[in-house]
Amino acid sequence: MNKEVFEPLLSALKKRRIEIYKERNNSGIGRSLPFGLLNRRNFGLGRSRNNKRYLEHYKEALKLAELVASDIKWTTIMINDNYKALPHYDKNNDGESWIVGFGDYEGGELNIEGEKIDIRYKPYKMDASVKKHWVEDWVGERYTIVFFRVKLLRPIREKYEGWGFKELNDLLGEYSDSDCLHKIT
Repeated sequence: MNKEVFEPLLSALKKRRIEIYKERNNSGIGRSLPFGLLNRRNFGLGRSRNNKRYLEHYKEALKLAELVASDIKWTTIMINDNYKALPHYDKNNDGESWIVGFGDYEGGELNIEGEKIDIRYKPYKMDASVKKHWVEDWVGERYTIVFFRVKLLRPIREKYEGWGFKELNDLLGEYSDSDCLHKIT
């Protein structure tokens, strides 16, 4: 994949580092934030507050979604900044995910049950909920972006089969920043 398409997101990440996502400390170490729709612990299904807090990052991630993940029905984006994922399953994911690494680094392969996959500027599709995976050591600045569907949406998807993101968005209510919206096809 052409590394230039990642430059705007890389620039945003260097200009404003993302926070440590404390809810992920059981699966790794580093900076990692979700965007899009998620199961918010105390609020249920809704939009990530990071969509607005990190608007530039989110907009650039949405542009990458068209190139990387146009063939899956994703709801959520995870951006990782030098995140050292330990062996884990993504138990809250539903179906296939796309992941791609970017930045100036060496090593850092995605290890899936013992098979090392080079994802640097090479999108890779997998079902992370059933395959144990982790990240090998690396040197340099390693970023990844992951597009996936949250498991919580399975009952909603079954109830409203055939509905797209815009219709699902109607269920979630008004959202003042229409530039932040993404779609599920």
